[in-house]
Amino acid sequence: CKNAVVDLDASGNGELRPSAMDAGTIDNCPGGPSSVSQQFFNCADRGTRRLTLTISDMGGNQDQCESDVTIQDRLPPAATCNDQVIVLNDAGRASVDPDDVTAGTFDNCGGPILTTLSQRQFTCA
Repeated sequence: CKNAVVDLDASGNGELRPSAMDAGTIDNCPGGPSSVSQQFFNCADRGTRRLTLTISDMGGNQDQCESDVTIQDRLPPAATCNDQVIVLNDAGRASVDPDDVTAGTFDNCGGPILTTLSQRQFTCA
């Protein structure tokens, strides 16, 4: 067995194929089915877990091995922004909240999304 990585897709789902864990099966009667102890993953499965690969040959013999499988979300959140017109107050100042500019955010694994602005405070200068 070899360690494997499952990248979650834009829907937050991933699949582990037995070949991803197989480090090179050798058998005198090759061609049997192979399986993994868990094949499908979602955002709740993120992290590393120990899984089992089962290899069978055409003669009905089986062998198993274990390896670490890392389930990861490598997709960044998507942001949609609104244009804003900033009006300075009588003191010549204005501030903007990230919520004023954000038209919507989406992340394949949900949860809180931290939004920041490159500039929040504005003056006449």
